[in-house]
Amino acid sequence: MATMYAPQYAPNLIDTSEEYGYKADIVEGDDEYLEADRTVEVSEEQWRAMTKILQDVRPTLLPDEELGDLAAAEAAVQEKIVERNVIIDQLQEDLRQLTRQHAQAVQAAQRPPTHPSLQEHDAQVRTLESKQHHLGKALNEEQVGMTKREGELQRAKGEKEEVEAEEVGDDDWVDGKALRLKLLADAGFTFVPPKDDKTGAKVLIRAWSVPTIQTLLTPGNDVKEDVHTVSVDKNKSRVHQANLMWSLASD
Repeated sequence: MATMYAPQYAPNLIDTSEEYGYKADIVEGDDEYLEADRTVEVSEEQWRAMTKILQDVRPTLLPDEELGDLAAAEAAVQEKIVERNVIIDQLQEDLRQLTRQHAQAVQAAQRPPTHPSLQEHDAQVRTLESKQHHLGKALNEEQVGMTKREGELQRAKGEKEEVEAEEVGDDDWVDGKALRLKLLADAGFTFVPPKDDKTGAKVLIRAWSVPTIQTLLTPGNDVKEDVHTVSVDKNKSRVHQANLMWSLASD
């Protein structure tokens, strides 16, 4: 870096400008030179002041340093501009990608024409919910019916096992109870055993009415079956109850 120094003035170098009233042809030894030399001595204070001012402003008058600072500043500015351009280019590329993604998302969010509308979808949902309710109700009814049938099946199996457990021998047939019950059932008498200890046994009597010629000729009159119920009372006479049953069966 170049260094500037304050100007040094020799005694024989006299400013001959018109500002100080000197002539260019003044040389050392002349009377005019002596006069001019005295003028320089008189203005020496001014030169000192100017020299001090130049010394004060000397640090700011170093062109190489200033130019170096300016070059460094310009280089830093250019580097920042390049970095900013790179960032701006990247942001623009990101913006373009986001724009494409947004457009794709908007397109994907659109309801396809093959899909039902919102109202149609709600109607389908309500229809399916109604079907689900009816199917659930029917399923519950079927389960209840199946449970009931299973109970009946178990009861029938139990009755079958009880019947199979009964051993009917020759003595029983000789006794004639089963045969008499069969004959009585064919005659219209059905014995109903008591359900519990509080109720007694009953006999169901089916009586067939004898049709007459007039009844047969009348349209809509068919042979009808009358059913009578007689409670078996141990306190009453067996003969009385037997006569009552036969009279009901023969009506």
